[in-house]
Amino acid sequence: MTSVMGRNGTGKSTFLKCLAGAVPVPKPSLFLDGRNLAPLRVGERARFISYVPQELTLAQSTEIFLLDEPTTFLDPKHEVEVMNLCWKLALDKGKTVIVTLHNLEMAAKYSDVMVFMKEGKVVASGRPDEVLNTDLLEQVYDLPMSIVTYDGRKIILR
Repeated sequence: MTSVMGRNGTGKSTFLKCLAGAVPVPKPSLFLDGRNLAPLRVGERARFISYVPQELTLAQSTEIFLLDEPTTFLDPKHEVEVMNLCWKLALDKGKTVIVTLHNLEMAAKYSDVMVFMKEGKVVASGRPDEVLNTDLLEQVYDLPMSIVTYDGRKIILR
């Protein structure tokens, strides 16, 4: 499971839409298991990639799930349920799950990989324990932050 993080307007949703084929990708530069996805039509790509925008449900059964802010507008209980579903898709079903999130703690808890974007570019990516640090958070969000570990969980202080 991969979480794509960053401020509003930094390109997270556009990135997912490029993967899904909903917006054109410049140059043939989108690969999955060595196969170039850029020239595929949306219908062909939809056979193995599901794109779920912010306010819709999971309907397809594909190998790759792209979820754009799936926890937006949810209370904490339902936020946890959605993240558990995403995690189970990845772990139990062997699916690739890529989500955009704003909740840094949820991303750190559930993600195998975190990708941080700023101004349309990836500025860092890696395992949460390797990449998540205060310097990166301040660079990406232009806001002083601290990270505290409590009971094995990372908590972000703003």
